[in-house]
Amino acid sequence: MLNRFTKFEIATAIAVFFHSIGLVGLLFFDKNFFLAATPFNLLLSFVLLIWTQTEKNIFFFLFLLISFGVGISVEIIGTNTGVLFGDYTYGNVLGFKIKNVPVLIGINWFIIIYCSGISINTLLMKAINRVAADTGNTPMALKALSVIIDGATLAVFFDWLMEPVAVKLGYWTWNGDGSIPMFNYICWFIVSLLLLAVFHFAKFNKQNKFAVNLLLIQLMFFFIVKDFFEIDLMSWILLIAITLGTFVLMEGLTWCIHRYIMHGFLWSLHKDHHQKKPGIFEKMMPSFSCLQYQAGFLLCWVL
Repeated sequence: MLNRFTKFEIATAIAVFFHSIGLVGLLFFDKNFFLAATPFNLLLSFVLLIWTQTEKNIFFFLFLLISFGVGISVEIIGTNTGVLFGDYTYGNVLGFKIKNVPVLIGINWFIIIYCSGISINTLLMKAINRVAADTGNTPMALKALSVIIDGATLAVFFDWLMEPVAVKLGYWTWNGDGSIPMFNYICWFIVSLLLLAVFHFAKFNKQNKFAVNLLLIQLMFFFIVKDFFEIDLMSWILLIAITLGTFVLMEGLTWCIHRYIMHGFLWSLHKDHHQKKPGIFEKMMPSFSCLQYQAGFLLCWVL
């Protein structure tokens, strides 16, 4: 029966299952019991990523080792000197430590950098390939900038979402007044840039659907836990009801607009959507979208 499913689908189902159990357990049952399972969940994600990586070669494992080594090294420097990230201390939730840093943190750095790189690479590949097909040139510089800079931005966003949840769950604590310093995110961005540069130039297959799914699963996990700590139960019920109601309303409204307006008196504007051969506007859009996407991220960081 399992032969009917791809390894990406199986891995995604496993990740959803265990993250869901952990989520429900943390929110509604004995939090300490489920916190003790955090190392298992992290190791499971790590194993699933390696399993789903196609064409594993020496460059892939070299990137893995560099991510692990650099990740745990900068954390050792950070926790023992405060030179990087800020003044913080790891708890005992994540298990065995080297120089006050859990070994699993090195694995976590690999997971975040790998998933961020794969996600950005997957997001932009179709657009870049379309540009290459239309112009005869592959925008290699744009691709490198997108994967490295946008990937680092995505990794920092993940850390921004994870930080307050990790503190509340006891993964680590920020000393002093307990606030998370901006210096932490600056260091995250710089280290992520270096590791994503290695990711981009390392010659291994960078198509892994599970990596994208795992990043989305973990983002959703931390988003829900973060908000649950800040919102009471009745507000959550109201929020879910509004979300479902909006979804049903917008789906129905979209269907009606498409069926009776776009296929009605606005058909002259809409009919080219059903034509296989793209026009000049469709050919220009991938290039424009790539530039707009990159410019947006750069502008955010400048401001």
